[in-house]
Amino acid sequence: ITDGYNDYETIQSFGCSTGYEANGYTLKARDPSGNETVQNVCIQLNNLNDNTPSITSDASFSAVENQTAIGTVTAEDADGDLNDLVFSISGTDILIDSSSGVITFATAPDFETLTSYSATVTVTDGTNSASQEITVTVTNDDSDDDDDDGTGTGTGTGTGTGTGTGTGTGT
Repeated sequence: ITDGYNDYETIQSFGCSTGYEANGYTLKARDPSGNETVQNVCIQLNNLNDNTPSITSDASFSAVENQTAIGTVTAEDADGDLNDLVFSISGTDILIDSSSGVITFATAPDFETLTSYSATVTVTDGTNSASQEITVTVTNDDSDDDDDDGTGTGTGTGTGTGTGTGTGTGT
């Protein structure tokens, strides 16, 4: 095909219309006696899996401590619906749903223990793949912080037993 338009994502066919009318390409064949035949031609391209998917979401996420929800990794593939995209992630601290790209913590994080997690997300269309390093920043939930200033009131009861001996001097 000429004109450099042989990519399905650019154009899907040449000389085709719904009824294959004569507004496209015409093929003529002539034998040595001069007999000629004319045929309208429609050229349709097949879609190949020739594009690499790309991750379109940000590489940075933020999540509040004590919860597992983080967000969603998104991706696209210029090949369209040729193949479903499949997500995967490195490590064990962060999980990803292979079809939706939803990411969650395996265990709810504690801000006072660790404030940032990193992992590598990969998306594949079955043939081509792309990866991106992501960072999840854990934010503090003040409601779970220990605000004890060492003062307070309380009541209590108790029982006890004991024995003892002693010596002493006096004046």
